[in-house]
Amino acid sequence: MQQERILREQAARLREQVTDRFGVREPDTFQLAVIPAAVHRMTRLPARRRREFREYLIKLIDRALALPLTPAVDPDPAAESDSSLREARLQAASNSACACCQGSCCRGGAHVHAFLTLDTLRRYRALHPDQSSRQILAAYLRRVGGETCEGSCVYHRADGCGLPREMRADTCNDFYCNGLREFRARVPATGSIRGFFVATADDKIIRAALVDEERMLLASSAPPVDAD
Repeated sequence: MQQERILREQAARLREQVTDRFGVREPDTFQLAVIPAAVHRMTRLPARRRREFREYLIKLIDRALALPLTPAVDPDPAAESDSSLREARLQAASNSACACCQGSCCRGGAHVHAFLTLDTLRRYRALHPDQSSRQILAAYLRRVGGETCEGSCVYHRADGCGLPREMRADTCNDFYCNGLREFRARVPATGSIRGFFVATADDKIIRAALVDEERMLLASSAPPVDAD
């Protein structure tokens, strides 16, 4: 607990330094959130993992195509509300936090085939009803790169996830780490959605991001400078 307090104090000092560079007089308007930091190195994806993933996909696609097609439901533009628009703005800020982390949670997908399930494939099929099983398989396999983050998901690349959101598992689209959940819960009901995200590992600040809704004003790997 003491180390956690020290870390938050360091993060608060860093927030003051960063916001001062931008001429922000009230740094507290950028809510402080401590999130995990993925620390990894890139490695060549083993042929065994690629083969196992392909075999898993084939079985999953066969099961999805054996079931009745579920029609995709297009969102009604007229149904957009202030709350849904605000959720979109909150999601944009959350995505910036995930970019700052760089995929700590993605490691969980290493041995469960990217969390892909039957529901994932049925959802994808509803969006692409004309695609054959071969085409669906090709769509997922061509997004598996030659390299991946060591010990992580087959889609975990240096620049993020290799899959667009429509192809990801619900687990990936819906998961928030503790720090990000707390940030989202504390966001005020009105006004700008601002955050200062500090990504940490082994009780050290690895990266930080100053975010104003969909704009990432600063992403830095510099540690805080201790106050005199």
